Amino acid sequence: MNFYLCIFIYLCFFILSFVTCSGYPVGQPKINTTATEGSRVFLFCDCTNMSSKSAQVDWRFSSNIEVFERSKKGSSAGNGYEGRVDVPEDQFLKGNCSLELKNISSKDAGEYRCFFVVNGGRRLVQPVELSVEDKEIEPDVYREKPETSSSQEVEPSSNTGTVVSIISFILCLCALVLLCMWKRKRQQTREPGSDGRPNAAEGIV
Repeated sequence: MNFYLCIFIYLCFFILSFVTCSGYPVGQPKINTTATEGSRVFLFCDCTNMSSKSAQVDWRFSSNIEVFERSKKGSSAGNGYEGRVDVPEDQFLKGNCSLELKNISSKDAGEYRCFFVVNGGRRLVQPVELSVEDKEIEPDVYREKPETSSSQEVEPSSNTGTVVSIISFILCLCALVLLCMWKRKRQQTREPGSDGRPNAAEGIV
């Protein structure tokens, strides 16, 4: 294993760790929210740390069904959600991207995902699981962040991903240095006369 091969392996580890950890958010817990049929609910999503003049929030249901989009240029609702969903503009400008869902039915139960879109890139901010109960209408569920369930599903977190990427970089760098030191020491022990003793050929007269 030569020096250039060591460099190649190091770069592969670093690129892999960077793409895996930084490209997707790691460790964002799914929020469980319960509502009753006919009521309304706010699905929590905090975009405070992702402000941008050209940004927009994009809510999706299930696999990739469009629910609602909001930007500083305007808003739009997906098919079947017209007049039932909104991210209030005043709250959006403050970094609160929580989705207001009205007149809930049993078909609304499932997973919703809040994405933050900026410069053509889309990043997952918050997954929310909505359960719908067929009970007497209860008071509205407000915008406060609900407690996460004990069985959390983990999604990527940009802050955590950045930390993991830096740690991976440091570990790979340490491994490279140790490997190169070991290789150099091994070469020195194999070189004739490297231990200060005369070569066998030099001892023959």
